[in-house]
Amino acid sequence: MLITMGFNILKYNFHKGTVKGGRSENQDSVFISDCKHGMLALICDGMGGGKGGDIASETAVEVISDSIVNGVEGSIVGLVRDAIRKANFEVYNMGLNNEDLFGMGTTLALLLLTPAMTILAHVGDSRIYHLRNNKIIYRTDDHSRIFELMKQGVIRNEEEARIHPIRNQITRALGMAYEVMPDMIELDRNIDDYFYLCSDGINMWLSDKDIEKIHGIYISPRLIVDNSIAMANSLGEANGGNHDNISAISIHCI
Repeated sequence: MLITMGFNILKYNFHKGTVKGGRSENQDSVFISDCKHGMLALICDGMGGGKGGDIASETAVEVISDSIVNGVEGSIVGLVRDAIRKANFEVYNMGLNNEDLFGMGTTLALLLLTPAMTILAHVGDSRIYHLRNNKIIYRTDDHSRIFELMKQGVIRNEEEARIHPIRNQITRALGMAYEVMPDMIELDRNIDDYFYLCSDGINMWLSDKDIEKIHGIYISPRLIVDNSIAMANSLGEANGGNHDNISAISIHCI
């Protein structure tokens, strides 16, 4: 896949995947597409009773993708921030105006690759990994109670976090409040770098070392996504089922 803008060339391969895991429905929403600014990738993991999670994640993906894809080019960072704020406002208002959707929300993992920059934004516990030479050189920090306890040293590692009773409690999400503060960062990228986005259905079962190992075995984004999802799904089934939805996107900068 090749995008040419002026004298800048951006070339990459990518693949996306999602499965419902042990749940009755899939409330993850996954999006990846070219746009006039470059390439946009999104994963949203919905939360809320009934169909709330479904609607929250779908709404967030629809609003953010439309706002960025059709947005007027100016400040790319500002365009992304405004799109996230718009999606948060939409999800929040839908929950306020419909008692069946009250309390719904969604996480967000966003990657925008332009010829000039790489922008990452996230809210909640869906993650973005940046890998170089099969090693993680950057990873988003979860907005969750578990991550706060790990920073404090109360929980020592992800194995303990995996079985902790508050493992699903997140501290920030689209739709939780009138305003949201996404974490945003611009990163440099090199040829042969990978970006890997996932919902917590992946990192519930796969450690950072597992993610690195998968990238050391497979080169193709399709194989990275398919095998990481299959591994997480298998571990979820082996531990009683009823495990969360599982979604991932892999982008290889070539």
